[in-house]
Amino acid sequence: DNNGVPVDLFVHSMGINIDDVISKCRQEVVQERFKTLENIFKDKKVILGIDTFDQSRGILHKLRALERYFQMFPEDVGKFALVQIVYG
Repeated sequence: DNNGVPVDLFVHSMGINIDDVISKCRQEVVQERFKTLENIFKDKKVILGIDTFDQSRGILHKLRALERYFQMFPEDVGKFALVQIVYG
């Protein structure tokens, strides 16, 4: 619920190999990068998108949805960071 407006969030792992992503996230070099990103985004909520290259057309939909959200809730501008990873 966000100011009386219901919000539904879903996690979908279709199209990506989640075991591969988890394995890569455990690598030391990735953990070091995570620490750097934590410092950069320490005051923000991070939205993480992971897509394969063939699904990258959906990124535009994500950006439009985020834009629409900020139009509806301008007080949240600056509180979020979108980190989008495209691989494959």
